[in-house]
Amino acid sequence: EAIVQYIRKNYNLLVGERRAEEIKIRLGSAYPTGGEKQTVEVKGRDLIDGIPKTIVITEDEIREALREPVMTIVETVRTALEHTPPSLFGLILLAGFALLALGARSPGWRLPVEWVGPVVTPLQTATAHLHRRALAIWDGYRDGRVVRGENQRLRQEVETLRVTQLQLDEFQWENRRLRNLLGLAERLPLEAVAAEVIAREWNGWVRSFTVNRGRTSGVERLQPVIVPEGVLGRVADVRQHSAIIQLVSDPASSVSALTQRSRVQGAVEGGPSGQVRLKFPAQETQIEQGELVVTSGLGGVFPKGLPLGYISRVNPPTTGLFRYAQVTPVVEIPKVEMVLILKGQVDLSSLFPAR
Repeated sequence: EAIVQYIRKNYNLLVGERRAEEIKIRLGSAYPTGGEKQTVEVKGRDLIDGIPKTIVITEDEIREALREPVMTIVETVRTALEHTPPSLFGLILLAGFALLALGARSPGWRLPVEWVGPVVTPLQTATAHLHRRALAIWDGYRDGRVVRGENQRLRQEVETLRVTQLQLDEFQWENRRLRNLLGLAERLPLEAVAAEVIAREWNGWVRSFTVNRGRTSGVERLQPVIVPEGVLGRVADVRQHSAIIQLVSDPASSVSALTQRSRVQGAVEGGPSGQVRLKFPAQETQIEQGELVVTSGLGGVFPKGLPLGYISRVNPPTTGLFRYAQVTPVVEIPKVEMVLILKGQVDLSSLFPAR
């Protein structure tokens, strides 16, 4: 009817409804299709002259003729969809998509597709937008997971490298300690047994060590125990595969000693709180602060010349037979991990020159 009225109004030509339907099917569209413009010859009766007449009409003109009924259909469908349940709306939307797909493949369905297009196209646009947003969110989530996984992997690598570095540092320190110990053992003119500290006795301070060498390694009681810095103590007890080392800081320990510069004889003793002191005759007055104290070799336990410590303070004179001087041990006892157990008696002064 719209095509019939359009041709009558613009061309004063009367055409039948059947011919108008054919024109609609051939040229009808709601939107420009692009490409080459299509036309069709239309024969009818001139309303002025009453004679047959032929005109050529284009698809743009047919689209203009169908604009009003198409928009009416669109508005009706939109209104209906606003009151449609979501489940039914989904079915309608799928049907619209199917019509669009069918129209793309079959030209004969173009007109129904063009009618549905104004309704479905906005929905398609919204759906495509939601799809893109969903893909963006998913990509962000996936990338976030990848980044988090990468960060976790990098953190683990950093932690592994840190642990490895700490292990390398510890290996270097241990290698340095072993080199110092082995260097001392090679310079010694007597036999020595290297041992590792495996336990410590604590009583507010370290009183004794347990090492991993015993009778099977030739260790005996009273053998002196040293480190590269000087005297650590002596073997107090021996077992099959271990030995107990009494430290110079033990209150029951006493080592014959002398001051290296002033040559004052005395005994280095352990104190009740882990301190070390030199006991010497009261008449001696030559001892000075900072002087090195070494073993004297008397008593047959410690070889002569092994460093014991430095005079840190000389106590004032008393009325007794002996005086005391505080001694700072040359060995940092809490840090000791490896020791040498000496076998035999030899003057070792040459290995520890005067300081």
